[in-house]
Amino acid sequence: MSTARKIASGNQTPNLRQRAKASRESAASIMEASPGIEPRQEICAAGRLGEMLAKVWDLRDKLDEETTPENRAILQPMEDYYLRKIDDLEMAISFARATTPAGMLAQLAVAASAVDAASNGSNHAVCSAAGEQAERCLFSITAALCTMFGLDRVRFGASRYLSENCDKLAILAPEVA
Repeated sequence: MSTARKIASGNQTPNLRQRAKASRESAASIMEASPGIEPRQEICAAGRLGEMLAKVWDLRDKLDEETTPENRAILQPMEDYYLRKIDDLEMAISFARATTPAGMLAQLAVAASAVDAASNGSNHAVCSAAGEQAERCLFSITAALCTMFGLDRVRFGASRYLSENCDKLAILAPEVA
């Protein structure tokens, strides 16, 4: 079952938080249905980042509940901070997933699906979100390849088509590996 089918049909653009929740629920139902499988205690880097992302979403939701028209201007910098943090964690999760061959394959599949949604989306918001998702996946794969194999993205021409100005992960130099 795809993540798109796990999310309520009324919401056309599931965000990462909704997809992560649907994936956790799916994994939990599989674990409950298979009593012979012991739950694994170790969590991968993407999982730990996902937990951090869930906490930031919770903090942002609490802030949203406390926001009134009178204090909106005062709380706006905190909301902006949480949104930047959410974007950064989503990017970090994307990169963490792309650091293995299986993760790269998954990122390519997600990017292909996102390109299709960006091309055939029902409205501008869907197309824009899908385009950003495809871009994030491709930047993650680029950064992972450069990091894993010590490639200089400028010398090998990757920066010609994947501009470092747009790519937050371009700062991951080969020395980081």
